Amino acid sequence: MPISRILILTLLFSGIVLRAQVGPADFQCHDGPEGYHWQQIGPSPEGMLQAAGLLGRVTVLPGDTNVLFVNTEFSGLWKTLNHGDRWYCITDSLEVPGLGLTELSINPENVSEFVAGTRTRSYGNPHWQGMGKGYGILFSDDGGVSWKRALMKGAQDDFEFVELVRRNPEEPDHLVAAGNRKIWVSTDGGKSWEVAFENPTQLPSWFVDVEFSLRDTKRVFASTKLFGYGGEESKGGLSATSHAAQVFVSSASGKPGSWKEVSPPNTQHKQDFAVHIVMDVSPADPAHLYAVQALGNAHILHKTRDGSNWEMVDSVPRSGLVGGNWGYYRHEFELSDTDTKVMYAGTNTLLRSVDGGKSWKSVTQYIPYGNPGSSTHGDIRCILNLGPGPEGDRLIITNDGGVARTDDGGRTWTNLNGKGLVITEFYAVETFRASPEEKLVAGALHNGTFVYADSIWKPFVIGGDGDWTETDHFSDKERVYTMNNGRLSMSDDHGKTFRAVPGQPEARWVQGQRFEVDPHEHNRLLYGLYNLFRFDGRTNTWEHLFKKEVVDKTNSEITVAKIAPSDKGVLYLAFDGVTWGNTENDYKFYKSMDGGKSWENLTKKFTGSSGPMYHWAAISDLVFDPDNSQRAFVSVKNYGFVNKGNPVKDRVLYTGDGGETWSDMSAGLPPVPVNYLYYMDGSDDLVWAGTDAGVYYWATGAHRWMCFNRGFPSAIVTKLEVDPCNDVMYASTWGRGIWKVPLLEFKPLKEITGNQLWDTERFFNGRIVLKKGAVLNISDTLYMGEKGRIEIEPGAKLIVNGGAITVKNCGRHWQGVFRSDGKKAGPQILQTINGGSLLFVKEED
Repeated sequence: MPISRILILTLLFSGIVLRAQVGPADFQCHDGPEGYHWQQIGPSPEGMLQAAGLLGRVTVLPGDTNVLFVNTEFSGLWKTLNHGDRWYCITDSLEVPGLGLTELSINPENVSEFVAGTRTRSYGNPHWQGMGKGYGILFSDDGGVSWKRALMKGAQDDFEFVELVRRNPEEPDHLVAAGNRKIWVSTDGGKSWEVAFENPTQLPSWFVDVEFSLRDTKRVFASTKLFGYGGEESKGGLSATSHAAQVFVSSASGKPGSWKEVSPPNTQHKQDFAVHIVMDVSPADPAHLYAVQALGNAHILHKTRDGSNWEMVDSVPRSGLVGGNWGYYRHEFELSDTDTKVMYAGTNTLLRSVDGGKSWKSVTQYIPYGNPGSSTHGDIRCILNLGPGPEGDRLIITNDGGVARTDDGGRTWTNLNGKGLVITEFYAVETFRASPEEKLVAGALHNGTFVYADSIWKPFVIGGDGDWTETDHFSDKERVYTMNNGRLSMSDDHGKTFRAVPGQPEARWVQGQRFEVDPHEHNRLLYGLYNLFRFDGRTNTWEHLFKKEVVDKTNSEITVAKIAPSDKGVLYLAFDGVTWGNTENDYKFYKSMDGGKSWENLTKKFTGSSGPMYHWAAISDLVFDPDNSQRAFVSVKNYGFVNKGNPVKDRVLYTGDGGETWSDMSAGLPPVPVNYLYYMDGSDDLVWAGTDAGVYYWATGAHRWMCFNRGFPSAIVTKLEVDPCNDVMYASTWGRGIWKVPLLEFKPLKEITGNQLWDTERFFNGRIVLKKGAVLNISDTLYMGEKGRIEIEPGAKLIVNGGAITVKNCGRHWQGVFRSDGKKAGPQILQTINGGSLLFVKEED
């Protein structure tokens, strides 16, 4: 019998200890070895086109419009004291990685009292955002210096999602909040809450708007949207017994028992229905509440006094509002304070109407361009109306690139992305070893591909949505590959120009879709969504390596495709999604021993502490021991249940027999997903893990993971990349930009015992020691860095048989081959045969 999804999803978020009654206490450590201190390298958005990252609602400190607060989906709450010149995060003290703030409400009679709604989203499990999880409601009485969790009576668990927090304009201690199906009320300024109403609908309906009447503030309205009914899903209509989005009203300040449905008419036709309804009130007409909805290609505007009767203001067919993609994902709506015929809507851009919605004009940019100081960005997420000014409506908007202000109704804009607002959501970061200067390329959500050169970040080198990146360091021009909106591109000039990878199969945008450079054959790339392909950059052709099984109906995308560095015939392939114990879904994990000609299904063999891992968690990454294809380490997207005091398990697993059996190696990790693994070649299983709660490294002697977060923020890590030429590690984060740390004493040392044949290209920038009796035979190219050095102990021998030892993208020379006493190796222990050569060896001083 399949495992119950409800049971599993309950366990995933229960039983976790809370820090300061706010977030999980064991989520993230902040120490590490002395001398290893992370530094942020950006991108800080000042002077840049508006491409900082996703922002949510914006709040102004009552009485001082220079003090702004912006919510983020993944990186907490940010504050500026000088109207955007400088920003800083005021929720880092909570130490909750991936913390999303939904709305901030400030008490106008005591501006030190803050109330905030929260959400939590995981990079490793983006589909979980449909669960609507958060950390409840937070309260601060010192202006955000410290926070406490508000008491929520009747909460299902400690992880309530709260989308909206609205304050009664005449009674500031009275607040109404909403999230998922629930409406909450507080009468003590937000310190404690009780459930006032729960929507009885059986459809996936969430509250998305709350408005107090300006004429009678005891009257409060709340409206909903239907989740899972966007775009194509809505065309089939709803059944006769179902309903569209709704409006509810309370005439008793939101108290329990006072709510009733008052949805406007014309929300549902035979084939079209209102997916959402949003509302606003205006001092220009304080007696009415206005509600707007999209219905097919039209939009309908109603108004009401108390919800008992609705007056249709207008119904606009083939609406420019709907044409601007106002609907399921973007549905901001704001009335002018001086004229209700002037209205604003947040779509792909900000739209303005001066005729009550009959016609609309875009007043912001979709792709930022021109003067950075006046640039804006697409996908409007918030419209804050500051009221009229001498030149028109004063508005502050947020979007997928930052925050901007207008004082003339949208004719001109000021980009408020200032110094310190480093909130970019990066999928990955890559380095260029051949450059003497620090150069990086990184893919960002909704902000394209970034290139960092000459200490300057440049966004939108490729437009749209950036994504995964990989560099082929062995190629002649150090080619970098990037993904943007599901399309592969490549550059041979360190990111100055890009061109499309020709003939790409299965080109479809899946966020975080990874690909892998073939470690044996440069200019070759592994990629695929449902099938695995290999691209040959020399011939621009694709080879089909894995065909999805006919019986596999899961539509899961590939998450891992890796070739063993020591054996080109060994490949692992993993897919996203879980089976929930259903054997019909057991098509998740495969292995090939013959270069992809045949495959073995390992799904059932991949077991953890509670049985088959894919019953409830999916593989996120895999790394091989570079010298042994039988040994591999696998990371897992796992938020599994952890009792207080019990060890964390099933985050990283290890196999020493080619996937036949697996053992847990999660000791020391926090109870969150592990997103990325990096194995340092030339180490005793020194593996780094990028998690939803920072960075950790495996200490073999202690047999546990150790904290590596000194100076690192509470952040989700998406990728780790090491520059072995400069001994620097980089981390891309989901909402806190790019960071780096010097590796210092983490020096690679490869000890060779017995007889070994290296018949594929390799790179190494450290010491290679041939132990007594060892014979190392090199028949391909060994690329060395400037710290590369080979030492041969007595009785050992190095044979360069048709291969070469040379430098590549890491200095001009390598150190050479020496005896264990430090003297140059002679022909008795160093042989070059069949054209073997040693090139670019450093001359003796």
